[in-house]
Amino acid sequence: MSKTFGSRSILLALGLGFSLATACFDEAVLENEDCAANSDCWKTQECVRTAYQQENNADGFGWCRPEGEGCAAGEQPGCECLLEAGVRTCTSLESGVSLCPSANDESCTCMYPPDIDPMLEPSATCPTI
Repeated sequence: MSKTFGSRSILLALGLGFSLATACFDEAVLENEDCAANSDCWKTQECVRTAYQQENNADGFGWCRPEGEGCAAGEQPGCECLLEAGVRTCTSLESGVSLCPSANDESCTCMYPPDIDPMLEPSATCPTI
């Protein structure tokens, strides 16, 4: 085997390995990062916004998520209720803003108190479900 062929093979293998490592690295780094549009995310991701994020962030940012997966369950406010000791709960990133479970089963989504009962204020305690 010639010396030139061996050097080319090594360089090709290193280049290919670096390209694959970079592709995996970039996608993982951007997952769950803030975004304003799909173009802010990796090519296999989309910018996902919950109703809570659209209404409570002046910039309207969302999170970069793998295409088709939607919300980061349990992490993205307004996305999915968390089950704690048999009771569904919701978390809010903003102080003074309540998010309430719509139901105590798998159909649960997080909603603002006025969405559940128009007589309630946005900072009200969640009604019993």
